[in-house]
Amino acid sequence: MSLYVVNRDSGLALYAQIAQQLEQVALNQFAPGDCLPSEGDLAARFGVNRHTLRRAVDELVEAGLLERRHGLGIFVLDTQLDYQIGKGTRFTENLAALGFMTENRILRKQTIGAVSRVAQRLSIQEGDAVHWIETLR
Repeated sequence: MSLYVVNRDSGLALYAQIAQQLEQVALNQFAPGDCLPSEGDLAARFGVNRHTLRRAVDELVEAGLLERRHGLGIFVLDTQLDYQIGKGTRFTENLAALGFMTENRILRKQTIGAVSRVAQRLSIQEGDAVHWIETLR
């Protein structure tokens, strides 16, 4: 990466200009999993303070292009998946067809008494035993 230029008179916020340039750099010069230079180094290259640089990185983190790992740095995430959703869409089958592995983990399972809203929806009595299963897919 070399020195980058931001136009302070363009009317476009500096962080937005930096975010646009960083996005292009991340997509064209880095692979998924690569670590970007430090915030201090990037701020110096753009000629801005670290707060402005952080705001630009925040935009790209929110967009799903970068990931901040505390104490480690800023990493490029794998490209986003353009996934069409429609009637009868099968999440795991579609991902498998695209060559992705899927996994389903049970995070928590327990039997609890049904609260009133759950009991109404299940047509049971409040307090009847129901199974709570929390998963991560």
